[in-house]
Amino acid sequence: MDFLVKEWTVIYQTFNIFNALVYTPIHAYGNMSAAYEYCNIYMYIVQISMIANLDFAYVSEMATRLAMILSVEFEPFLQDEYELTNTELLDFYLIGFRWGMLWKMMFDLKITS
Repeated sequence: MDFLVKEWTVIYQTFNIFNALVYTPIHAYGNMSAAYEYCNIYMYIVQISMIANLDFAYVSEMATRLAMILSVEFEPFLQDEYELTNTELLDFYLIGFRWGMLWKMMFDLKITS
């Protein structure tokens, strides 16, 4: 989205109206649709809608799940992060991978009817 803002700020210098009006919004929409399909964004939308609808069974299940996971996994997570960040050359891939593992444990659920 920052690229779209950049397009609008330089439109008077470049006069490239097609990029600002058509190409960049379609490109952003394509990225959002790919994230929706491949990154399971629809599951997170369902989870947010269940919380917004005050589904107390789901809210209590998530609160219990988060409390259990954080009480068991947070200390090893912090140790891993400390080891990964206490090196001379940071490996951002491994840091992101470790964050992704924690995220997957906390929020990736199989929602069944």
